[in-house]
Amino acid sequence: MSVYTSTMETQLRQSAPHSYETAQTFAHSHGLSIRSVISKIKSMGLDYTPKPKTVSTGGPTIKKVEIVEAIRSTLNLSQRSGDFTKAELMVILENLA
Repeated sequence: MSVYTSTMETQLRQSAPHSYETAQTFAHSHGLSIRSVISKIKSMGLDYTPKPKTVSTGGPTIKKVEIVEAIRSTLNLSQRSGDFTKAELMVILENLA
């Protein structure tokens, strides 16, 4: 059973084409989730333009492994894979003080 009445479907057809913003407005005015409205728009075969994907501009990504390796190298700790041991964390803490 669909929560969409024939009136709601008619409104969607008449207001096509849709974007994320129009789907959001429709969802809020009818007490529906945005995902539900987008899914309904697509299932009805109406035109839908998704919002553009955001791209990080924060520069290159630094992995945790690289940070751990840099700390191990700086503090002359044994070079091995994995997180720090309790003893290694104590050395790091002593060097921070």
